[in-house]
Amino acid sequence: MNISRTHRIKNLLRVLFVGSILAVLCGVIYFSLRSLSTQKTLTILEKEFNQAGESITEDLSRIPSLPWTEEDKAYKIQDTKESGIKIEFAGEEKKEPEKGLALTLPKNYQEGIQVSLDPQRTFSLTDLSGKEGYTADTLTPEAVEQEQQGGEKQTLFSRLFPKKQDLPESFLRYQSKDKRKTLLYAYQKDQATGESLLRHWTIYEKGNGVEKESYEFKDAKLQLDPDGNVKVFYYGEKEKQNEQVQADVDPGLLERAQRTLEKELGNDFTNRTPDAIIPKPYYLNKDGQRNDID
Repeated sequence: MNISRTHRIKNLLRVLFVGSILAVLCGVIYFSLRSLSTQKTLTILEKEFNQAGESITEDLSRIPSLPWTEEDKAYKIQDTKESGIKIEFAGEEKKEPEKGLALTLPKNYQEGIQVSLDPQRTFSLTDLSGKEGYTADTLTPEAVEQEQQGGEKQTLFSRLFPKKQDLPESFLRYQSKDKRKTLLYAYQKDQATGESLLRHWTIYEKGNGVEKESYEFKDAKLQLDPDGNVKVFYYGEKEKQNEQVQADVDPGLLERAQRTLEKELGNDFTNRTPDAIIPKPYYLNKDGQRNDID
């Protein structure tokens, strides 16, 4: 009698254990599918900001954006120096594409953005208005459950465990704690021209009378051109040391040397190709009308 009761208890425990596992799996699948079905897309801008949101969505959709890779403390993009259509020949050894510009945008927006022009040259910029605190997430152009390129629909397995190469293009969004400000970042690359663009939008849910946005650059020098664009030049330790050496040299000798160098090497910033250009800013009002800013 005791043996039979023990067996029944063991069988009951097995049933409860298996049932618990199945319940957990069902819960995981349910919440995973629920999160996928409520995928945040750019269309949320149109709902929240009306005509201005539609104009921003249209602007961000003109050129394909690269996907952000989420890590523990940041979102990253690693670009390559390839542009246009790549042709491969049979029997040709495949080579890893040469790395180009890399971007690191922290989840803690106060930490600032890192722009790596190459492995040896990196400058940073910090949004000084970011001290109020922001939450970070990503938006996609369209819902994940829609058909992907090529007309192939996603299966349950592919939606739960997406392959890295299947990641869609994405837009990085920061939102202030009071939801008054939304910041959008997108890295776009025009395959036809090879031009790369880091796009940024600041969206105000409501105004406070006077809006002020300021940024601090580190390891870079800025130069305003007559058209209102800002040229950005990398200015690291080597450049700073050269500047210190110049400060210690006799002014007359330095002036003659600089004239010679500028003539031969184009050493002055006015003759250098900028590492980046910040175009003249503009804003959209609630009706989507564009206005330039000095």
